[in-house]
Amino acid sequence: MFELAVYIYSIDDTINCNINYRRCMNTINISLPDSVKAYLEKQVASGNYNNISDYIWELIVQDQKRKTAKERVEELLLEALDSGEVTPMTDGDWENIRQTVRNNVAQKF
Repeated sequence: MFELAVYIYSIDDTINCNINYRRCMNTINISLPDSVKAYLEKQVASGNYNNISDYIWELIVQDQKRKTAKERVEELLLEALDSGEVTPMTDGDWENIRQTVRNNVAQKF
């Protein structure tokens, strides 16, 4: 269970939106057990994050990316299912795929 409170920054803070867009966002306070708070503080102490807010922000961004990627895979799978009659892969098909990969790798180097 957690408590939620939303605060909107004052007009003076929103003037800085073009410099630091996060200042324009709402603040959410969440009550956490001590063990979770200690974990968050440890993550910040590792030096990878400036504060707990940055850590939570990164988790949300990663979750959004993961969900977007999952949706894209599902779209591609549905597209494949609707693409027509299924045919077995031949040795020639696999060799064509390998050659395409080799060509792509060679172009990058």
